[in-house]
Amino acid sequence: MTIRALRFVYLVAAVFAAVAPAVSAEAQPKVTLVFSAGPTGGSWTPMAAATAEVIKRKYPELDVLVEPGAALVNMEKMRNDKTDLAWSMTTVLADARAGTNSWKGKQTDKPLFVANYYPNVWQLATPAAADIRKVADLKGKAVALPPRGNTSLSEGWELLLRVHGIKLDDLGTKSYGSLTENARRSGTGRRWPWAGRPPSPPHSCSTSVPR
Repeated sequence: MTIRALRFVYLVAAVFAAVAPAVSAEAQPKVTLVFSAGPTGGSWTPMAAATAEVIKRKYPELDVLVEPGAALVNMEKMRNDKTDLAWSMTTVLADARAGTNSWKGKQTDKPLFVANYYPNVWQLATPAAADIRKVADLKGKAVALPPRGNTSLSEGWELLLRVHGIKLDDLGTKSYGSLTENARRSGTGRRWPWAGRPPSPPHSCSTSVPR
């Protein structure tokens, strides 16, 4: 099963409710589930840990082991039976099940959508004085992007740029890093696209970076 949401807590409990009585009735040993979360230092890891605690409190016969992952990696792990639960993104899950785009020749029906924790809001922030009013205006500009290999880059911003008629190569100087690092770069005049839960990144930079 693949999950990505705060409401996931309730839906996962409903799924487990059907199997938990059978497990306890037969006095089987504790069952360990692997929950593939996100990169170390990201928000997906503590979210997975909190969800794991909810599951274990509700069903003591279950144990949940949280390990690092990423949206694309998690689908690959699920495809190869390396994880039981995982975060991912809607586009990645849809491609994996349909065998399209980066999943051509690797189609799998093993990942199942359970619920959505939060809308994956894509936030594009620029300094107030920058002459940028639309995505196409980023052409030739210095831009701070998500880390290389990050799903937010390959399955998010590359697609967004393509829709607006440009690609990564059309941007100016590029730097890659976390949301926090990108927020700090606002003081250098760079534009930093990011993806994540609002409103923390914009709020952080608006309250900590001189304007």
